[in-house]
Amino acid sequence: MLSFQAEFRIILDTKHIILHGTADESAGVCLRGVVFLKCQEPIKVKTVTLSFQGIAQVHWTEAQESRVQQYKDERNLFEKKWVFLKPQRKAYTFDRGEYRWEFELALPGHLPESIEHELGRVNYTFKACCERPAFSSNFWDKQTVQVSRLLYYAHDPSIIISSVWSDKVIYDISIPKKTYTTNTMIPVTFHLEPLAEDLSIHMVACKLKEYVTYCVPGHKKSLARIVHIRRNEHTKGRWSLTELVHVPINVHVDTQGELIQVKHKLKFVVSLKNSDGHMSELRASIPVVVTSVSADENELPTYNESCKSTIIDAELPPYDYQLPTYESIIA
Repeated sequence: MLSFQAEFRIILDTKHIILHGTADESAGVCLRGVVFLKCQEPIKVKTVTLSFQGIAQVHWTEAQESRVQQYKDERNLFEKKWVFLKPQRKAYTFDRGEYRWEFELALPGHLPESIEHELGRVNYTFKACCERPAFSSNFWDKQTVQVSRLLYYAHDPSIIISSVWSDKVIYDISIPKKTYTTNTMIPVTFHLEPLAEDLSIHMVACKLKEYVTYCVPGHKKSLARIVHIRRNEHTKGRWSLTELVHVPINVHVDTQGELIQVKHKLKFVVSLKNSDGHMSELRASIPVVVTSVSADENELPTYNESCKSTIIDAELPPYDYQLPTYESIIA
């Protein structure tokens, strides 16, 4: 918050928190920052506080017979509060200058990833307040933190589904690994061979499908959507091809929270046509995991790196300010 009297803001070492490993494996992460106050003139202050809260919410309605049923739930995932200046009978006086209150927050590794959807959300927010005496406007600031999860696999093997379908076609569909990040491509390789001479491959479709489940006690709502599709028509017999399926940047990442769960599948349809024009379809699917960060982009931090402060000096106010005297504060 910026006013003619003061500048008041929260400065974080990062607004994007990456939890390393699964919810059971992750040791969590330590986030550091500063509540910063710059007074343009002497001001009176009652207290300075900071709060952090992680919330999961779902809310939707469903038509049931002659009425509309509302479903909603909210969970407090994590909460912490700091009081930097304790309230007292007489307000504190801050002279013109800069003041800062450092803080750190240890976040557990089991927290669900941030998600925003029209039916639910998981978000994490800092709120700072500089409370002023009566008839003086309070100073506020708010910062939202994005929580992502980085999964490590010692071996992320290729996935292959291969069989003979209804004595009509030999098929082999494969992907090189199971885990992909947003805004990347999934190479899908098809090997298809009809077993009858009068049978040809008419069309091959490959789509990435997203499944989101919202939960309240005793009830669930599931939604599915196609986030990308590739279609290729073909009239010959034997066929080998690699299709590239795009993982969009705006897709929801996989998560398994109490209220919101997200998963993804690659779905395949192979249409076969015989000589008299009769159509039949082979359908198959492969589960994939979509994340927002990859191990290639973010190496696991060492113990020393994870324990030391990483506050960016360029964004923080300088250290060489004078602390207020006891007499000036209680005056």
